[in-house]
Formats: sequence, structure tokens, C-alpha cells
Amino acid sequence: MSRPYRSALRAEQALLTRQRILDVARSRFLESGWAATTMKAVADEAAVAPTTVYAVFGSKRALLSALIDEALTGLAEPGNPDWGDAIRHPDQRERARRLVEVICGYQPRVAPLERVVREAAGADEEVAGLSRDLLQWRQSTFANVVETLAGKEGLSVSREDAADLLFALAGPEVYTLLAEVRRWSAQQYETYLATMVGQLIHRQPARKPRPGKGGQVST
Repeated sequence: MSRPYRSALRAEQALLTRQRILDVARSRFLESGWAATTMKAVADEAAVAPTTVYAVFGSKRALLSALIDEALTGLAEPGNPDWGDAIRHPDQRERARRLVEVICGYQPRVAPLERVVREAAGADEEVAGLSRDLLQWRQSTFANVVETLAGKEGLSVSREDAADLLFALAGPEVYTLLAEVRRWSAQQYETYLATMVGQLIHRQPARKPRPGKGGQVST
């Protein structure tokens, strides 16, 4: 048996082990929350030693962060989580449609994990740091997306306001309230997003001056 073959086999086994740990951790975090999910519990269910979990991920925060990264991977384009690239198109309406599509794919996978982060952030500084990192990532991501969405056509509001609106109203907190608390269907949520993004790109036409008395134009 050649050495390259053995190396490839070990690499494949390592990837399978990593994925098994992630699958168990996702289930544990979503069912039990941050505090009740221990690295030992994940290791036991994944049939590996706790030292293996630490060797692969380093810490419980890194494990949860890896799950969020996994949920984001491939949402825009294969191997490219850059939302700006996902919505890049010459037609602004198509860019808006793609943005809605990306967010609708993102939320069901990431929002439950971010809920775990929010619920634990107040009591655990390690998770609070992850929460801050996620908010900073979302803010910068939506700012970049808005630049691409606006393009040469512009928006109905300032780009800063558009980024803030997407940051808040297209975030996982609102998705959780609508989809999990109010039990909105996927189609209802998509319609909501399409309406919101549509309002950002549909600028109000300028008012035509009205003729005044004696034929004079008034504004």
C-alpha cells in the first residue's frame, strides 16, 4: 500500500470525523443550548475522545463558530460566501431578487445557531465575544451588499440607512420572531423580504410642478 494512498485515507477519515463532531454538536446546541452542551458530551455521542474534539476545534466557542461558518458556506456561490458576488448583475431588480434568495437560504440554517449565541451571551463572556463578532460581520457584509445593490441606479434611501435597515430587519432576530414564534411559512418570509428590498430600490418619482393661477408654475 503506497504512502500517498494512506495519507489520502487518513485525510478522508479526519474529514469524516470532523463532520461527525459538527453534526453532533449542532444537534446538542440546538436542543440543549450553550451551557448544557459540553465538549465531553459531544465527544461521547460522536464516539471520539474529548481530546480529539479539542484537537480539531480548540474550544467550545470555536466549535459553535465552525457550525455557523458551515451554515454560511455555499449560500452565495459554490465555495464563495461573499454576498456581493452573489447579487452582482447588471439589472438592479435581478440584484434585489438574488439578495432575497441568498437571505432566504441563509436564515433557516444560521438563525437557530445565532439564537444559541444570543441566549448565552449575557452569561458567558466567551459567547459574548462571538456575538460581537457576528454583529460586526453582519454590519460590514450588509454595507458591502448595499454598495453592490445600489450600483449606478441608486436607492430610495441613503446607502447607510439601507445597510442599517437590512442589518436589523433582515437579520436572524426578525427571522426567528416571524418563522419560529409567529410560524410564518417560507413563502411569507420571502414575500416580506422581497417587499422590503423592493422598497429600497424603487425610488419615488419626482413630483411634477403644478400650474398655478394665470398659468404660472408652482412647486
